Amino acid sequence: MVPLRGVVEKLGASPEWDGANQMITITFNNLTIRMRIGSKLALVNNTAKYMDVAPFLYNNRTLVPIRFIAESMGMLVNWVPEAKLATITDPQ
Repeated sequence: MVPLRGVVEKLGASPEWDGANQMITITFNNLTIRMRIGSKLALVNNTAKYMDVAPFLYNNRTLVPIRFIAESMGMLVNWVPEAKLATITDPQ
């Protein structure tokens, strides 16, 4: 789980937060990902997909599952347990 805005923008995507509906929308090229706080259901280009963990709010920050987002964007995610480090690479 990572803070929405900073990490998603670093991947080149545009995040939007709808506080009234607690909805997150991430756009990247021709891709749109929609998630709601507390729900494991996401819409990826209007196709239902399930995440391992739901986005949540913590200390006024929106935390999102970066693996799900990055992989939906076509990126490769690797976890290095010894270093407790996640790497995200664009295969292109």
